[in-house]
Amino acid sequence: MKALQSKYRTVRFLLTRFAMLVKRRVIDKAEECRDDMKKGEFQAKAPSDFGSRKTLKTERRSISAFH
Repeated sequence: MKALQSKYRTVRFLLTRFAMLVKRRVIDKAEECRDDMKKGEFQAKAPSDFGSRKTLKTERRSISAFH
């Protein structure tokens, strides 16, 4: 029973540590993006054919297929 409790504590510790590392990474990335936006270096990435007739036709066709 003690061995099982020890393993449980170890797993819980590792999961907590992993969650903290992931949270820190997400916060760092958010701060990096915020800084880029303040500098004006942020650009949204859009498909090259955004708004073209072919794209719009394809979108209409896929939407009407669901209705």
